[in-house]
Amino acid sequence: MSERLRFPTTSWSVRVLGAVLLLGGTAALLALPSEALTDGSRLSIIALILLGVVLAGLHSGVRIDPHARRLVRWWGVFAPLRERAINLAHLDAVEVVRSVSRSGQRHQVRFVVRLVDGEQRHVVSSQQDQVRARRHAETVARALAVALDDQTYPGGRRRAPEELDEPLGLRLARRGEVADPGLPPGRIEVIERDGEVSLWLPPAGLRASGAVVLLLPLLTLPISLALFALPMLSLPVSGIAMGAIGATVLLPAVVLAIAGALRAARREVVTVSDVGGLAVGWRLGALGRQRSMAGVEVEELFVSTPRAVSPLLRAGPFLVLRGDEVVLTFGRGLTGEEATWLASRVQWELARHYATGAPVSAGTAFAR
Repeated sequence: MSERLRFPTTSWSVRVLGAVLLLGGTAALLALPSEALTDGSRLSIIALILLGVVLAGLHSGVRIDPHARRLVRWWGVFAPLRERAINLAHLDAVEVVRSVSRSGQRHQVRFVVRLVDGEQRHVVSSQQDQVRARRHAETVARALAVALDDQTYPGGRRRAPEELDEPLGLRLARRGEVADPGLPPGRIEVIERDGEVSLWLPPAGLRASGAVVLLLPLLTLPISLALFALPMLSLPVSGIAMGAIGATVLLPAVVLAIAGALRAARREVVTVSDVGGLAVGWRLGALGRQRSMAGVEVEELFVSTPRAVSPLLRAGPFLVLRGDEVVLTFGRGLTGEEATWLASRVQWELARHYATGAPVSAGTAFAR
């Protein structure tokens, strides 16, 4: 592929600031009467307008020429004014890394796409959207015919150029890396029906501190009703208003507590269809939700390292399912043995459709 790749690097906030200065300065210059403006103030407003023009038109970016194996950085105002070319003589891979910048108590996470050229790293793009960063990295790796090294997950994932468009099931079947994991651990239930395999997972459960956080609003509800709601029947308008304010403050906490308890009690279910599609959802009585992916879209499935993903739910390993457009996480609250078995079983189900020559659809078909 010889088509050049282009990635803008100018922050949209800079251009928005420029537009604000341009419009604000122009409005001030037109709205204020001439006798109210001194020469100094008029020059200051004109300077702000010119600065706004520069910032609004500021452009910078990266251009990659796969045929010439060259990266070009450029910048300009409304048009490229300066360029700097870098020859990629020792290009080995395209990598995606997670970068965290901290400022006091706040931190910002960005996903950076870089070219690995020997000992050097050349940044191609940086954004907060992990899926978009992954898509950029795949586009560049495919165009340059080099490996993709994704370091945004523990342990990293490296894929050869020929594997970039290869579904996980096909890759596992081709390598012969998976086998039937056998019977599930005690808390996981397997149901096979109408060509589908459903893996029902145990509830995530609450951490001890999470249970306390959830119980506090519920325990204070009767007290609040006694203090605010009941006296409202005989209080004047000001008392009723105070009661309404108290209820407004309390009710969101109660709703959040109930929602947290329901989340800890619900069961997740992973379903693999007879055409290789995969769905991840949850059930709690008659309630439920499901997200699905076609089998040909599933690129990675692995167990993440144990960590707390919520201040309410139990800490532990969980599974990450990743495709070009979607990243799904599930299996919170599992033990290490359960998470490992679940990953092996899902991988085996995906791979056996290719190994047996069964048709693998680009869509999904799940019983309801």
